[in-house]
Amino acid sequence: MEKKVGYNGNFLDKIFRLIYVFWNRASLKKLEISNGDDLDLKGFKELKFLEKDKQALDDQLKKVYQNAEAAVDFYNGKSAHNLSNVGNMPLSLESLATKEEIENLSKITKSILLSNPEIGEYLGLDISQLSLELTLLCNTTSQKSAERKEGSQNFHRDIYHSFYRGIKIFYAYNYKADSDHGAFLFIPLTSIPANVRPTNKGYDRSKMKERRFDLHPLIVNAQPETQVLQEKVLTAIDTYNAFHSGGYITTPNFIRLIFQVVVSPPQTPNKFNNITERHLGRIIYFNMIRMRNIFRIPKR
Repeated sequence: MEKKVGYNGNFLDKIFRLIYVFWNRASLKKLEISNGDDLDLKGFKELKFLEKDKQALDDQLKKVYQNAEAAVDFYNGKSAHNLSNVGNMPLSLESLATKEEIENLSKITKSILLSNPEIGEYLGLDISQLSLELTLLCNTTSQKSAERKEGSQNFHRDIYHSFYRGIKIFYAYNYKADSDHGAFLFIPLTSIPANVRPTNKGYDRSKMKERRFDLHPLIVNAQPETQVLQEKVLTAIDTYNAFHSGGYITTPNFIRLIFQVVVSPPQTPNKFNNITERHLGRIIYFNMIRMRNIFRIPKR
């Protein structure tokens, strides 16, 4: 029975891979090159970082952090003002950076991608075909315990971020790798493979709505393998396939600042925001995502 499950998983993976290639005009050859790489096997990878890019990124994020400090001072004297709900919707870069600073960050991001061609290979696309969205995970104290976690503070997959594969690059600028300071956690694909999903059995909708997959036995059993995002380490994670949690903060007067780059293939939900003009394409896209997630093999 185990062999049959594995075979079905591999067979379906090949079908969805071909759909992804056709839908995004991606290169099957590039996808084959990525086989055996850390992104392919583990779902995450520490990226190479040119010293000039690291220094430039730190310089730009220092200014962003100073703006965040000023915003917190303005509201509550650094007490507990949320710049955004930690683990939920990220901040737009425009909220804490000037147009020139955003342009500089965009240039640095493109240089990072050039230094790490495996990102394009993993997505089967040239850099020119990828769309890049620069955002911030920037937060202050938001709660007192894990029991009050909400939304993407809990373990989840970004199932609407892309179809088949979707990369996010993280650079934790002002951050500490512990739960009190809002550590970002992720589970390798070696623990929960991309073609496996938690079963609904024994995990009711109310629990799912309240805590996503955080309390599911599949996630709980994988906890020993959980990875923690490290401070000032450039890390790419396939958040479409790897379970991850945004973390939560309990330390007073701490401002967490993580620079996040969403790296997407041509076909993404953003392309179908215009319901009137792209109605049919929107239906096809979201039904494909739904089918992909239905056919991940359920597992406790």
